[in-house]
Amino acid sequence: MEHKVTSSFIVALFLLGSLILSFGIKPAKSKPRTWTVDDDGPADFMRIQDAINAAGIGDTVFVYNGTYNECLDVNKTINLLGNGAEITRIASPDVGLDAVTVNITANNVSLSGFEIETYGSFEPLHMPWALDVTGSNTMIANNIFERWAYAGAAKLSGSHNTFTENEVYGARGILLNSTFSVISYNNITAAYGVFNGELWLPLSSVIFGNNIRYTNMYYPAIAMFGSVGLNVTIADNTMESNGYALDLGSLTTLVSLNVTVMENVIRDNSVGIRLRNCTDVAIFHNDLINNTNQVELTGSSVAQWDKGNVTGGNYWSDGVFLDTDGDGFSNYYRTLDSLNRDLYPLMSPYWYWKNPIAGDVNRDMRVDIKDLAIVAKSYGTYPGLPKWNPYVDLNKDDKVDIKDLALVAKHYGEVYA
Repeated sequence: MEHKVTSSFIVALFLLGSLILSFGIKPAKSKPRTWTVDDDGPADFMRIQDAINAAGIGDTVFVYNGTYNECLDVNKTINLLGNGAEITRIASPDVGLDAVTVNITANNVSLSGFEIETYGSFEPLHMPWALDVTGSNTMIANNIFERWAYAGAAKLSGSHNTFTENEVYGARGILLNSTFSVISYNNITAAYGVFNGELWLPLSSVIFGNNIRYTNMYYPAIAMFGSVGLNVTIADNTMESNGYALDLGSLTTLVSLNVTVMENVIRDNSVGIRLRNCTDVAIFHNDLINNTNQVELTGSSVAQWDKGNVTGGNYWSDGVFLDTDGDGFSNYYRTLDSLNRDLYPLMSPYWYWKNPIAGDVNRDMRVDIKDLAIVAKSYGTYPGLPKWNPYVDLNKDDKVDIKDLALVAKHYGEVYA
């Protein structure tokens, strides 16, 4: 009798499964839930790792303010959210050479709202990290990374990772080994900013909009090295008061690096840009201001230093500022060595150059007699005449006349402050 009941039960299950397959009936999915953590209670858990272990794919772990002395292993797709980086702290109790405070091995993880600390000593190939990401499609945002001694802030591998709007302090900054990734809008005050090595290739990544200050005098704000082309873009960063602002190239043999450096402010560094053993580097629309050495070139390095006679090259604070035709470029090339020249040095920092005061024909940040003289030189001309100069046709009506002179006169004496 028992055997018959069991057999009937199995048959019923089989028939139910067949109906599900036949009619496309899908079992209901559980909705993502939020797990809470509070070291003081009450909450679902008092330890963050316990909540991670209990969470399902797509769940959120919300951590209330407090100090959590633990190392985390994030091995599943979750949202790990702190109550605020100023008040929610994760501190590693492990001071070993390879200690990691937060280790993310899963894909599609988000981490935000924490202060994450680590500390320790350094040996070759061994370094403690506050964050180690080997997963892909992670979002690391709005955190504070504190490191002591020779520890590092964040080590990023995998691909398609985003590290944005974080505060980074201490010894080592961000080791970028992640392809198709973005490092953006971070404030970095560290002995070493954003870097890789010839064994780590952050292919097709972007370093954008960061403020990097006060690195060690021997270390760079941003360093990108490679044995192959990287296809990396470094844009719109401010690198100020560092040892080296940019250090690019290869430590050994000549390499075609494929790096674009554009629209950065590089100011008050010991060295602005250092190129070592590299070609295929485009450097334009940057402001190099008051660096002790604006550029260092070694190993037959060759770069493209301008974008031609439409948008030009870079601004050099120690340049020769004479523009007699009103195109906004200095009459004098910036010669760095026999292989490297900026043919169109900007008359002013790029942020001003692309949007000058009305009437500032030569874009030297003031409207004065030089601007009037440039317009007067082409007065009465139109396209096709020998003295026609499109740069002084200020109202773009295909002729240089009293209207153009009047525009300069209207703003005469104005100085950008």
